[in-house]
Amino acid sequence: MLYEPRIGKAIVDPDGNVVKKIKPKVQAKLDLPKSVLTYIDDALKGVSRQGTMAWRLNGFPLDEVEIRSKTGSAEVYGKQSTSWVASYTDDYVVVMMVSQGGTGSGTNGPAIRAIYEALYGVEGDQVKPAKAAIPGVVAGNGLPVFAEDGAILPPVTERKAAKR
Repeated sequence: MLYEPRIGKAIVDPDGNVVKKIKPKVQAKLDLPKSVLTYIDDALKGVSRQGTMAWRLNGFPLDEVEIRSKTGSAEVYGKQSTSWVASYTDDYVVVMMVSQGGTGSGTNGPAIRAIYEALYGVEGDQVKPAKAAIPGVVAGNGLPVFAEDGAILPPVTERKAAKR
């Protein structure tokens, strides 16, 4: 299985105009068996369930919103450690780093959890899709639409565009 990550789609100015579309450029290809990718994915789910991120996700509905996490800290001589958490679900990626923040989950865990709660409409241990940041919408392939007030809205599909 070849895995080719993409980190950006476009550069957009403050008025919502596309300045430049970013064409994916393959830097390298990893020819990994699906079993290896599945193993890594399952291991990262374990970090959220019983590993270093678990204490920050206690009571979170991980059976409905499967968060994969990797926590860590980076040492800089003479300073407190830099705290970081990289995480993802089937729909979103959330990465947070705090310079001189200490431990990964200790510093970033509450904010990472709050972001996923907002994205998916989580209240306590319940997922309430109607309360999600953009109800019924997950990250798509198209570019978002920018409202006049600066709000970021989901991409317009051809069907939606015809109704506007």
